[in-house]
Amino acid sequence: MKILLQSNRKVGDIREEFNNSFPYLQLVFLSKKEDAKGVVATEEIEPGARLIEVSGILKEGDIEIRSTETVKEVERRFEKQYGLPVRILRKQKGVWLDTIVTDDLTLHEQNTWGREASKPLKIKLDDGFSWNNLSPGK
Repeated sequence: MKILLQSNRKVGDIREEFNNSFPYLQLVFLSKKEDAKGVVATEEIEPGARLIEVSGILKEGDIEIRSTETVKEVERRFEKQYGLPVRILRKQKGVWLDTIVTDDLTLHEQNTWGREASKPLKIKLDDGFSWNNLSPGK
């Protein structure tokens, strides 16, 4: 997939485009702020913000994202080539989780993991199951 990165594009539009290809992954744009002690804090950019507001200066162009690339590779490329700090999150049971521990997995692997982890649990019960057998002492 290719995503066009232009100054006037909204963060939410880019996120939606990414999510159309990877429904169990989310692309989050971040702002990095350094305090007087040199500590860097990050916070999520609102979906209505334009890309120019994220970076201040934006090298416009297309970013090609392949499902065979790792999360780490995609995040680094957004930052190095376009000055856009991003994180990729994975959906699991309705909750968005940071992929920092698993960022060596490909986008395809992460998306598959998210899909599988979001499926409802199916418990197969034997025909002879009885709730009475679950009481203490039996």
